[in-house]
Amino acid sequence: MQALGIPEEIVTESGNRVNAIWFCFRDSMLYNELEQKAVFEENEKYFFFGDQAYGLMELLITPFPGRPQDMPAHQRQFNQSMKILRVSVEWGFQKIVSLFAFVAALLTNCHTCLYGSQTADYFNTVPPTLEE
Repeated sequence: MQALGIPEEIVTESGNRVNAIWFCFRDSMLYNELEQKAVFEENEKYFFFGDQAYGLMELLITPFPGRPQDMPAHQRQFNQSMKILRVSVEWGFQKIVSLFAFVAALLTNCHTCLYGSQTADYFNTVPPTLEE
């Protein structure tokens, strides 16, 4: 899963993680919005912090690569600080999974009733209607 977590614990741009993770981020237009709308004070700047798969950009930073024991102290400290903050994004995913698994299953069932499924095709069956 990939999403943008913000301090108010609102999760935006949720979606499945795919191999072309960079293209999903680019196509979401989130970076462009940050570039255009972010107003910075003189010594203040906001960044996206992402997985190393995203790569570096002016407003997108990632952890330093490598094993902690092989890094200079400042890189190790940066990675540790960001790791602690990144846990807050995991809280948002946990909330989605724990509170809305039933809703996800219900909506998936509705989709299957309307459009069929690979499983129904495989077993040569017809899903029920929404009313059933």
